[in-house]
Amino acid sequence: MTEQLQQQARKLLDDQEVNLIIGYGEGSARAVRAVFVRSPEETEKLILDERCTANLAVYLNKKEIRALGKPAIVARPSVQRSIVQLAVENQLANGDITVIGIDDDGTLTLFSDLDKLGEHVLAQAPLRGDSPIASSGSRSASSEASSSGEASSSPESSASTESPHSPESPHSPEMDEERVRKLSSLPMEERFAFWMSEFAECLKCYACRAACPLCYCERCTVDCNQPQWVSVPAHPLGNLEWHVMRAMHLAGRCTECGACYDACPVDIPLHLLTQKMHDNMEEAFGTSSGEKKDKPVFPLNSFRPDDKEDFFR
Repeated sequence: MTEQLQQQARKLLDDQEVNLIIGYGEGSARAVRAVFVRSPEETEKLILDERCTANLAVYLNKKEIRALGKPAIVARPSVQRSIVQLAVENQLANGDITVIGIDDDGTLTLFSDLDKLGEHVLAQAPLRGDSPIASSGSRSASSEASSSGEASSSPESSASTESPHSPESPHSPEMDEERVRKLSSLPMEERFAFWMSEFAECLKCYACRAACPLCYCERCTVDCNQPQWVSVPAHPLGNLEWHVMRAMHLAGRCTECGACYDACPVDIPLHLLTQKMHDNMEEAFGTSSGEKKDKPVFPLNSFRPDDKEDFFR
């Protein structure tokens, strides 16, 4: 698969269809990092294996990347959905990029038309992130725990043995759905206690924001200090404010790639929160992110007379 990717990347650069390739390359200690290939000779740096899980779409709105010219981007299914969502939000247009689509079965497809990419994504089976093989690189687990699908308990959480979060478990679509289901089944008080316990570990490093392709505001609310909307120190109130604000800003927009969780140095399962928000948006308003539609609807910044109001108490 890596050889096929390198050949396609070299052809794109040789034919001068793009100015650079955004892909995956070898880092230190077997880690994978983003690489920005600008010449045909450099395409040998590109790799593609089970460790390549980062959402590269996060680079598409960077001024430094745009300044390099038209890019082609290596895109697994979760990255494809993020690109489609960026196009829906008018952050990308046809002609801006070329997408080297890599499906979970290894099929490589080129997309220069974002509408065609949207149709391709819409035709795929609904997913939570990429395939389990592609998602397990950032969170190691024993084969026994992985095959059984059991999540170990979090001692800090009041959910005890019912905790949906296990730092050692792989970040897989099936296990994520099970964790969300378990969390949703808890009484409100226990759910709140669970999240407060998780947020207590937050360092306020904002790695989750940096890893998310949908967090593209040039100046984030947390960076504003006149007035100071969100407390700077990593204390319970400030952490709660940050994570609730972030979840609300991603409601109906999150493409469930799991990049926020993979980036978190203290293993807070942030993706479960945004995943639940996505489910709520879909249930209440019939909307789904990462899909190209003729008339996209953003529930939290639009009004319709027939909007449901049964959430008022």
